Amino acid sequence: MIQLLMTVCAAASPYHCKEEAMVFAEPGLTAYMCVLKGQLEIAKWSEQHPGWTVRRYSCTRAGQFAKI
Repeated sequence: MIQLLMTVCAAASPYHCKEEAMVFAEPGLTAYMCVLKGQLEIAKWSEQHPGWTVRRYSCTRAGQFAKI
């Protein structure tokens, strides 16, 4: 499993940030493919959360405590 980890900050208060994670359980998904697919997922997430701005993101192997 691959995890897309985003750091998002409130648009009204740019110092109020938190981390959001999405887990992709597709077999054979690489970190590179996660980056490409992640851009689409980030666009969808941003559309659903207009008060937040994505500052950075990365793809890593999902850990034992990943949110699904």
